[in-house]
Amino acid sequence: MLVPALPARAADATITVPQPGKFSTQDPFPVEGTCPEGSRTATVAVTSDDVEVAQTATDVADDLGFATVLDISKALTGTGRVTLACFAYSDQAPLGTAEVEVLLFGPDTADYEVQVSVSPRSVPLGGVVTVSATCDPGTEMSVVYLQVQFEASFPGDGFIFRQATVRPRPNGDVTVRLPISADHARGFTDPEVGPALVVLVCGDPEAQQPVRDGYGETEFTITAAAAPRPALSPTQGPELANTGSAPSGLVGLALLLLGTGLACELLGRRRPTEASR
Repeated sequence: MLVPALPARAADATITVPQPGKFSTQDPFPVEGTCPEGSRTATVAVTSDDVEVAQTATDVADDLGFATVLDISKALTGTGRVTLACFAYSDQAPLGTAEVEVLLFGPDTADYEVQVSVSPRSVPLGGVVTVSATCDPGTEMSVVYLQVQFEASFPGDGFIFRQATVRPRPNGDVTVRLPISADHARGFTDPEVGPALVVLVCGDPEAQQPVRDGYGETEFTITAAAAPRPALSPTQGPELANTGSAPSGLVGLALLLLGTGLACELLGRRRPTEASR
């Protein structure tokens, strides 16, 4: 899954890896980017401890983009480097290059899975969700991301619209309420109606040393904001809920008219009797 991207640029080539830039060597390693005009092939390599542990070549699309996945299971825990070279032909110098550093984590520092819950599962724009999870006891920091999902090169790709840092309780419990709106102070984009994702990291996702972090995610849905109900005019009376009955004022008027009609009818019946006397 990709959260905010970490791009590197050199000679009109770009390479992008998932943020926050910490990866288990036991997981597939996704890379995407762009190459300069005229490029036909993108070659991506990963080095660990100055040793190349993975390399692949992939075609460059008509829009000059590329996407690939590497096996980095031979990498060691520590800092790794991802390099890109874009070629028109393999026997010529590259048209563009780029590189970026990442933190690699071997099996001894592999992240653990965290069960994340969100309530409600369907929430309108401008509403609020409650996110809950449990980190390892003693965890001092957790980071929660709310992310809009859309179809892209990798499943779960999208953009983050809100982020919060939460200090777990001593037992590791994390609970936070977050609005379904963009955190513009961080430069985030407004959320959209559709599928969304909660991502929670137990620990510091930007820590510059190999540590054991927890990671979890769960999906929810963003719906359109509820339209405001129009106010009633002074001449409109409210209808009784679920009955269709008229308001009490109209009922009183109807009874008054009914009583007047009955009185007139009784008087009309009595007049002939008095005349016959």
